[in-house]
Amino acid sequence: MGGASNIIARHFKALLEKYMSYSRGMINHLKSCIYGWNTSAQVLHNIASTFGVPCKLDWGNFTYLVMLVSAVPLKAEVWDTIIDKMKRKVQ
Repeated sequence: MGGASNIIARHFKALLEKYMSYSRGMINHLKSCIYGWNTSAQVLHNIASTFGVPCKLDWGNFTYLVMLVSAVPLKAEVWDTIIDKMKRKVQ
């Protein structure tokens, strides 16, 4: 059985905190957000509260590590922009 739940979020948070204690990493709460789909608003709010970050109930796309993540397939023009941006960074 899977799916989003506050129980799973608490277990994941405990693992993440253990990893961060070993790696000395930190969560940037200013850049973090919980996104979800096929999940109730209440569950998403509970999970976001567990992590101390906001949640987005309605989203079309967002960026993750400079890459655009979208709920719908991206058009070629969008990929051209991303590829050009990555080429400039590599140079």
